[in-house]
Amino acid sequence: RVLKEVEAFRHRPIPEDMAWVYLDGFFLKVLREGIGVEREAVYVALGVTPGGQRQVLGFWLLPTESATAWEEVLRELWQRGLRRVLLFITDGLPGMEEAIRRVYPLAQWQVCVVH
Repeated sequence: RVLKEVEAFRHRPIPEDMAWVYLDGFFLKVLREGIGVEREAVYVALGVTPGGQRQVLGFWLLPTESATAWEEVLRELWQRGLRRVLLFITDGLPGMEEAIRRVYPLAQWQVCVVH
């Protein structure tokens, strides 16, 4: 039952406009049935609406973090309805700015001050 709800959450439509979208990945250990424990990247997209409401737009579990994989995440956000973002905030992952520009060419980009 939980897995169905998680999948519904991950594929739900999202708002067209976001003022900011934070993109970040972190690593955790994942137990894979028949394989054992592996270290994988969790990608997280957190949006802030023009009205200031925060929303988790999605999360993805992938083997490693790369700008190519982030571009696929951005394409999924586009397919789910996110059309306009004023500012993306990310770490300094090489290729990230270019990946954002390919999907959201009008959006601004900056490196997170925490990173």
